[in-house]
Order: sequence, then C-alpha cells, then structure tokens
Amino acid sequence: MKKNRMMLISKESSREYVVFHNLTSSSSCFNYENNRLRQLDETSFSLICPKNMCALGHELEFHFFEQNKRLELMKKMPENRVLLSANMMVTGKVESIHKVDEQLVELNISLLLYDKNQWDTYYKKYGWKQEKVNYLFDKFKI
Repeated sequence: MKKNRMMLISKESSREYVVFHNLTSSSSCFNYENNRLRQLDETSFSLICPKNMCALGHELEFHFFEQNKRLELMKKMPENRVLLSANMMVTGKVESIHKVDEQLVELNISLLLYDKNQWDTYYKKYGWKQEKVNYLFDKFKI
C-alpha cells in the first residue's frame, strides 16, 4: 500500500514548534526556532534540525507545540519533560539522515510510540493547509 507522503513546501504551512530528546544518548535539542517539519505521512515524518543531534537508529522523543510561548519561558529542555506540556508527543526512530547544508540535516523518522488518533488529526490539519497552498499554485500558475 502506497503511503500518502505530504511535502510541506511553505515555511508557514509547517510552522509548528518541535523539540526533541534523544533517548539513546540522553541529549536534547531545544533549538525550536530551527527545527522544522518537512514531510509527513501516516506513520513517519521528516524534520530539519541542527546536525550532530543524533545518529542512525537512535530513538527520539518529539514534543510538538502550536505556539512557542512556553518554550521561550523555559529556555532549555527540562529534566522532567512532562513539564513541557506539549500539544503532542511521539517517539520515533531515525531511519536516515541527509545533509541539508553545513549546519542542518534532514532526519527521516518512523513513528514507534504515538496516539494514532492524535497523529491522524495532526496529519489531516497539515493536509488541509497544503491543499490551500496547492490551490493557490494552480490558480495563479506559480
């Protein structure tokens, strides 16, 4: 069965704040301004983030936020990640890493632990936003 992989082409369409904790190495990436979703599907996603935050096969715990206000107040990843009070939390495995430039990489993540209903709602939300972008591209032949 072919997956419906959605590319998030506009920076605004992927304006979600994401931080993650590397469960394998016990390190964290709280760089929410530079972490950016790139693609989504029903059981995986890709994320642009700073390089050297993880390696192939590492398990990561991702925290998704619709706004960055809480993150700005915290300044760093709390030891007790429950305090993040994220809109959504998923655990995934790094399946591949691709260099974007000298500072950034794209991680391809397969979901391991997640609330399927919550992820499906999230996926549909971005599908709707992407349909609007596609409509504008078609309408104005951009």
